Amino acid sequence: MSQLKSIWNMHEIDKEIKELELENETLEKNDNIQDILLSLQEKEYDITNFKTQLEVDDIKIQRLNQKLKQKNFKLKEVNEKLYSGEITNIKKLSTLQDEEKQIKEELEDIENEILKLLDNIESDTEKLYSVEKEYRTLKDKYKELKRSNKERSNIIKNKLKNLKEEIKKIKINLDKDVLEKYENLNKKKGKAIAKIDGDKCTGCHMSIPLSTISKIKKGNELIYCDNCGRILFYQLEDKA
Repeated sequence: MSQLKSIWNMHEIDKEIKELELENETLEKNDNIQDILLSLQEKEYDITNFKTQLEVDDIKIQRLNQKLKQKNFKLKEVNEKLYSGEITNIKKLSTLQDEEKQIKEELEDIENEILKLLDNIESDTEKLYSVEKEYRTLKDKYKELKRSNKERSNIIKNKLKNLKEEIKKIKINLDKDVLEKYENLNKKKGKAIAKIDGDKCTGCHMSIPLSTISKIKKGNELIYCDNCGRILFYQLEDKA
């Protein structure tokens, strides 16, 4: 294989290496994974809040039920006195009736508060179930994305390892001065070699003299673009 062809192959491998390294870098800082992770954290926060609220409402209901028992016991005492027939004093009877009325109103208020809390518990339980379902779906998606990314990353790493081995083999067979020119041009231009498309250099898109193209086709020496200074490569068309 000619030195020029070897340089072109090395350039193509270098290009593939850069693309794979960029892909691997993108995988490592995957925005989709970060978005899902953020959503998971938000769902965890919502779940904690719903559970805390449910616990608070449950404690409130327990306290209200205890208060309900006390009020019912008090109402029973008042009713026993009121309807025992032992109290004949009008004023005392009126006082007991007022007390009975007040206790009944308080009982109604407590029962209404309990009903309201039960409605809240029902609503929050449904919301909690929905959020937990969304959380599980997101978590599965997160795990699958992490798994597929890791799998792809491992494939890329293996490819990079093989490609870098190919580069080493090519460099061993290149003349030292040719390799130095290639590496220096890579540093200066970002791309050391450019293919000829028609009669133009694909590095700077300027026309190349036919005499220069004829020399390049022979492939015996390195020819440089007069305009951009890159090594020129002519790709022979494959015969059908």
